[in-house]
Amino acid sequence: MSDDDGLIFVEVKQSRDFARAAERLSRTQMKRIYATASEYLGQMPMGQDTEARFDVALVNQHGQIDIIENAFGH
Repeated sequence: MSDDDGLIFVEVKQSRDFARAAERLSRTQMKRIYATASEYLGQMPMGQDTEARFDVALVNQHGQIDIIENAFGH
């Protein structure tokens, strides 16, 4: 995704409730997402200097969504 500030990489996790969905994001997955994002950013005109953030979309059993912006921090 993108907005006026740059690119947004979004990982979607679903479970019975938001807390369980959040627990499903592992360090290994975060590393994989960072590596994939790095490869993608390498193709952008500004390369690794492209503004980007990593959000997580948590989905509960009722289909409600909770977006955590900049979930991975820096």
